[in-house]
Amino acid sequence: MLNKIMTLVILLLTLTLKALTDGFETTICDCSHPARKGFIEFNDEDCKHLPNTDKPSPIHYTVLSTLPVVQRFMGHTCSMWKMSKSVYRDFLQWDSVTENRIPLEVSSDKCRKMRDSRLCDGTPMDILGSNKWSLEKSPHVQGSWLRTNTDSIINCRLEEVVLETECADCVTSSPLGDIPGKANGSLSHSDHRVGQLPEGTTEM
Repeated sequence: MLNKIMTLVILLLTLTLKALTDGFETTICDCSHPARKGFIEFNDEDCKHLPNTDKPSPIHYTVLSTLPVVQRFMGHTCSMWKMSKSVYRDFLQWDSVTENRIPLEVSSDKCRKMRDSRLCDGTPMDILGSNKWSLEKSPHVQGSWLRTNTDSIINCRLEEVVLETECADCVTSSPLGDIPGKANGSLSHSDHRVGQLPEGTTEM
């Protein structure tokens, strides 16, 4: 009986010592030179990434293009028209009103004066927005019994625009359409006059 008891005690001591030694097992490593690993690990030595310590050097390059250089310069469009109004008063005192818009030819001198003075036939024009001016009014006509009374007023419109061309003899693009390359200074298109500003631009 005593031998069995001693055997059990020795077995318990052996298991206790083994548990204590397993609980205190440690692994020592050198972390002074850590190696960062990416998502993919390569075993080949040639695939290891070595950081480049060289300073970046400037690169000088020139862009060559076969496309023509578009030249842009400021210009202006001018238009003038005569607004006519006729009023006829019949026997029963009813007025019949007729309005008519008659386009006027705008010379380069008139367009230049309009651009510099912002005046339309001596009357200041109203500002419509960015680089736009206009005078658009209708004459006041008083009717007379069994008579036709007529009056008219000059209206104008001025706008600064951007003109584009690729060379001195090339077609110039404008908001009113293409201008032939041989045009010089200004060009009449319908009832509009297309001209250029002289400051810092070349002849059209």
